[in-house]
Amino acid sequence: HFRPDDPITVVLEMGNTFQDPRAPEWAAGFNDGTIHVPLRGMERLSVPLVAVLRHELAHSFIRARTSGNCPTWLQEGIAQWLEGGDPRREDAVVVVAARQHRLLPLLTMEGPFQSLPPDQLSLAYAESLSAVAHIVRTRGEAAIVRLLAGLGDRLPAEEALPVALALSYPEFQKSWEDALKGSAPRP
Repeated sequence: HFRPDDPITVVLEMGNTFQDPRAPEWAAGFNDGTIHVPLRGMERLSVPLVAVLRHELAHSFIRARTSGNCPTWLQEGIAQWLEGGDPRREDAVVVVAARQHRLLPLLTMEGPFQSLPPDQLSLAYAESLSAVAHIVRTRGEAAIVRLLAGLGDRLPAEEALPVALALSYPEFQKSWEDALKGSAPRP
């Protein structure tokens, strides 16, 4: 079990939007080391608020566990998985992209998603959850723990993946894509 050394600060903002101009307009939460969540008029804890808090706390834990050495696709995928995201729903979108050869390679999603073209953002998030769900389905949750541990030991993702999954980056990408292409009937 992992526990961050430093406290995690959560700011529940009373308004409908973030006070920080760095927060993307589309985000339900923002984590720059401090978690910011606009309450948007909520007066009590709700299921969507709990999901946002779980998502943003996951980012804080992952950042602490890996000292910031975590590809964005992996971090976003784990955060969505822990918030309760539905990999089957996301896989439906990702399967179509895979069959149309429109998947974004995971290697290209190691950096911040804000640098992606706006029309690729939703696919990047869907792929992230789908790829993490594939790891869990094929290698178990322990593989995620091993992967984060390797990244925490400062291994680059290209080295941490084979240690945790016994697959190179290209082999993992192919395994995931093959599973997607075989997972649903063709339209």
